[in-house]
Amino acid sequence: ASQARSAEASQIYSSAAKVSAKGLGRTHDTTLDLEQGHADVLLALGKYAEATKIARGLVKRFRRLSKGRQPSSSKGLDTKSLRFARALDALAFGMMGSLLPGKQGAVSMPPESQLLEALHAREEAAEKYAAVFGSGSSQEISALRSSAELLQTQGRIEEAEARFGQALLVGGGAQSIDNLVADANINRKSKDLALALASTANNLGMLIRSTSLATRADEAETLLRHAVQGFQAASDAQDDVSVLRAQGNLADLLRARGRLVEALPLASGALKGMERMGPDARDDVLTARSNYALLLHASGRQVESEALYRQVLVASEALHGKKSVQATAARADLSELLRRLGRDTKKLGGKGTSEQQRSEL
Repeated sequence: ASQARSAEASQIYSSAAKVSAKGLGRTHDTTLDLEQGHADVLLALGKYAEATKIARGLVKRFRRLSKGRQPSSSKGLDTKSLRFARALDALAFGMMGSLLPGKQGAVSMPPESQLLEALHAREEAAEKYAAVFGSGSSQEISALRSSAELLQTQGRIEEAEARFGQALLVGGGAQSIDNLVADANINRKSKDLALALASTANNLGMLIRSTSLATRADEAETLLRHAVQGFQAASDAQDDVSVLRAQGNLADLLRARGRLVEALPLASGALKGMERMGPDARDDVLTARSNYALLLHASGRQVESEALYRQVLVASEALHGKKSVQATAARADLSELLRRLGRDTKKLGGKGTSEQQRSEL
């Protein structure tokens, strides 16, 4: 139903933008906003090539409009620069989306060229957001974080870490989250900032955890703790998916560090919170159950661990299919547990892909 509504919205935006361009001109604010809305909906539908084409056209028009224009001296919001930043954001998202597995070729450019264009768009968007909202805004931090995420997906880990660090730095560092948490009357702007900083701290912490756990575990833990606090400060909900995911990440790090007593209540709380969220959180529930099962195994609670792994397998097969990546990984985890316990695994069948969990069982 959601997909159908988005497709309908795409058609409405497209038709309205054409009418506006014809009647008001291609550089009129109404036309620009309608085309931006069309690009955003196309991105949500995964139509990256179409979205990229529209966004690139918007960026070209904004460049022409900005030539010779003096920066706004009024105290109000610089809407021109904000529109420019949003177009750059859409262009970057389109280029990034076309680099996803199964989407290559959606944009007729070599992958390296796509990556460079996406990174340049992200950097320019961050500059525009800083000009509009001031240095260290949640929008600037989010743009820089997104460029780091793109670098990470392309295996450019050192560059990604540096970009995550830059995103935190412009926001005052992860320690700024402490100040936001301490504010008893935190407003919406501060909550947005807490969310942007928490997302960056979480991603950087997880990156360090996956690449340098043996030498930088303390650093990763500090970042993940800040992430949990930041998400909590930003949230208005009892069960917030970002808070629960961050708690799960922290619990898994503590498990890897052998601090099981600390990890168990965090992992249990994250799982129960995900379960309370209902059908929309089904995949998160499966991840939380799998992580909790691994923690139970590490704690010597093998019967509970096996039961939970079996639940994950049954649910993964029902939700994604018996041959899905999710079911294959769940089968691998259960198979490895049974193998470690000296039990027969032939009835499970299939080969697994959950390399990290199997190596940590």
